[in-house]
Amino acid sequence: MLGCFDTKGEDFSFLYKCIKTQDESVITINTGVMETAVDFPVDFDSDIVALEAGHSIIDLKKNKDRGHAVGVMGKGAAKVVAKLIAEKRIKAAIGMGGGGGTYIALSAMQEIPLGVPKLCLSTLAGKDLSRQIGSKDITLLPSIVDMAGLNSISKILIKQAAAAICAMSKVTDTEDNAAIGSIAISMFGNTSACVDKCSELLRAQGYEVFPFHANGVGGRTMESLIREGCFQKEVEMVHLATKMDLFSIVYVAKPEEARMMAEAGADAIISHVGTTVGGSVGVVDATVTMDDAIRLTKEIMEAAREVNPDIFFLAHGGPINTPEDVRIILDNTKVQGFVGASSLERMGVEKSLTDLTRKFKSLSL
Repeated sequence: MLGCFDTKGEDFSFLYKCIKTQDESVITINTGVMETAVDFPVDFDSDIVALEAGHSIIDLKKNKDRGHAVGVMGKGAAKVVAKLIAEKRIKAAIGMGGGGGTYIALSAMQEIPLGVPKLCLSTLAGKDLSRQIGSKDITLLPSIVDMAGLNSISKILIKQAAAAICAMSKVTDTEDNAAIGSIAISMFGNTSACVDKCSELLRAQGYEVFPFHANGVGGRTMESLIREGCFQKEVEMVHLATKMDLFSIVYVAKPEEARMMAEAGADAIISHVGTTVGGSVGVVDATVTMDDAIRLTKEIMEAAREVNPDIFFLAHGGPINTPEDVRIILDNTKVQGFVGASSLERMGVEKSLTDLTRKFKSLSL
């Protein structure tokens, strides 16, 4: 159980009691910076958490910089949790908080592997926390009311959160897995038929197959699970396509991915610089600025061309949305085109797809 016991002491005291009524033991981590007075034992107090991040809790109190303190305590809490995981002392994790508390809890939960339940009761559960959650299997529960002392609403939700995390911690995979190995397959819309056929053949050979969508959180989650050792082998569809003499076009988000895809034999690379803005139902803010998009696109191109100078490149994502945006990318990089992908659907809500396509087609290299 982790959170800011200084400002949310009454709430965490109630949560602690709720978990204890489920006959569970509780390790407590205090990430609050100010003085704390709670009626339950604190295993890792704020001074320990701050030191794990290389800071003094006294200095954090003196500085009175809330943003800095939140970052420090999030980093420190993550290190404490990592040690507990290494010692196999955690079977579930629960946090509560407002803005700062939620950030700290989600930061710490990044160190907890797949399958270990993670729940956060948060005032921010209705917001887009995809960046903070990352590729982790974290469950968010809206607190409805602010956590500023107990009331009839917060009490029932804290009870439910306690019951949920305790029940989740008791779930185990009791089925025998007869698979001879686990294989991750990255797929994208127009590769579905190929991936489906590969999956069918692999399952017939006794492998357990896990398909991940290459765009967005799917690709990042696959990479995270590979680092955790969940798979014995990763199927590189690009490498297979090269062997079959098929034309391959791939999305990459980092220079190292571009280099890897170039080595696998990709014919074309799409520089994916983030979730695309656009349309009244689309993303409100770009994940990167246009300058960032230009810089990252250039870095991706340079990395791939070190392996194969004949690859051609397309731009996609982030602030690159309108024909005017694409003109900027064409003028400032050596990409040979643009991929609209699903962003065109959002743009189509407000503007005719036909008109947009004409504008894109009118651009010259």
